[in-house]
Amino acid sequence: MSQVKDWVKEGVIPEDAKHTVEDFDQNEITARLHFRIAANSLRTGLGEVSEQHFEKAEELAPLDFTIVRASMPLRGGNPFGEEFFDLYERYQNAGSPYHGIPRQTAKLGKND
Repeated sequence: MSQVKDWVKEGVIPEDAKHTVEDFDQNEITARLHFRIAANSLRTGLGEVSEQHFEKAEELAPLDFTIVRASMPLRGGNPFGEEFFDLYERYQNAGSPYHGIPRQTAKLGKND
């Protein structure tokens, strides 16, 4: 929050704000499409079709929390339980990959 305040009051922009966020690769894009098809199939009562698409989405993007963790409750799993901790361990073992700006300069203050 202090970075936002510094930007508003002083016009200070952190050096890492210039970081370019990479686009999703084709597997990640396709995985998100399979997730959407799975969720819609589930809503319309096509459970078997839904599960096939959830499986394909997870196969294409096995460490994508947006897909894997979000599908857990839809598939009867617990996104706060052992399944999640298994996912998180795989994610850490893979070097914690993500899309975004690495916030090296952020420091939490007492009001953050």
